[in-house]
Amino acid sequence: MGKSMSMAEAIMTTGAPPADLYRLITENVCDGVLYIGFGDTCQYASPSVEEIIGRDATAMFGLSILDLVHPDDKAQVHRHYEELIGGSRDRFTVEFRAAHSNGRWIWLEASARAVTGGDGRSAVTSVRDIRWRKQLEAQLLEALTEAEEKAEELERLATTDMLTGLANRRRFLGELDSAAQGSAALAICDIDHFKRINDLYGHAAGDEALRCFAEVAQRAFPNGLVGRIGGEEFAILLPEASLAMAVTQCEAFLAELGRQSWRLSSGDHVTLGASIGVATTPCADASELMLRADRLLYVAKRSGRARVAAECSGERRAVA
Repeated sequence: MGKSMSMAEAIMTTGAPPADLYRLITENVCDGVLYIGFGDTCQYASPSVEEIIGRDATAMFGLSILDLVHPDDKAQVHRHYEELIGGSRDRFTVEFRAAHSNGRWIWLEASARAVTGGDGRSAVTSVRDIRWRKQLEAQLLEALTEAEEKAEELERLATTDMLTGLANRRRFLGELDSAAQGSAALAICDIDHFKRINDLYGHAAGDEALRCFAEVAQRAFPNGLVGRIGGEEFAILLPEASLAMAVTQCEAFLAELGRQSWRLSSGDHVTLGASIGVATTPCADASELMLRADRLLYVAKRSGRARVAAECSGERRAVA
């Protein structure tokens, strides 16, 4: 207690209020006030400390403040006091969890300032309960995380074809715009005789067939982007792929597709085939690349379907 008096005397100046006024203020502020001496030990604690951590202020005397700090926060608090007492800093503010007398951990904010006296450097520390602020911060973080997740979900919904799970036309064309400026191949494919499936088995069966087609396409082009850009029309973007590489992958895809047979929920079995047109960059823009691939798709259809039609270098020309 004597050290707290010497501290008060050290900060008083001629004409300042009497020491009793300093004690009156210290013992009635809402924040707890601690006087930390050598070795992180508490030499004084104001009565408000009991309201904050549930410990009698007199029981704090001689106690290391680190004894109250959560193990995960102890190193941080110790470093701050060590630097302050050692003279490398004059003040600090730190948040940490402290042990309440009820056995729970509560969040505190401590603001400490160095005091230099005959016994060396010590620290005057004010502590306040910030558990409600921490709860609000946690609630805000949870709300922000939920909002981000919802935004991501909305973005996913806005860029995904809900029937097949593939990229929808909007997303695919956006990716194509970027890829068309570099080296890429574009394949546009159309399921052969798809109308016949709808006519024979109904539109629900047609939807099942589209999902089956999408599953095989995603497996066949693991390094590409597969999108559904129309009813039974799909597109595959193959970044950095040459014409030969793209044709080889598309032919392998058609071969795998032809080996599959799907049993629909109606009990009927269907097999699927497709016609594909392949074009590659360079090109004026994504629209030109789409148009060239689309024209080649119809070349494949006119040539008997279930095949790949690709442009030769001599056939490539800009489309106005």
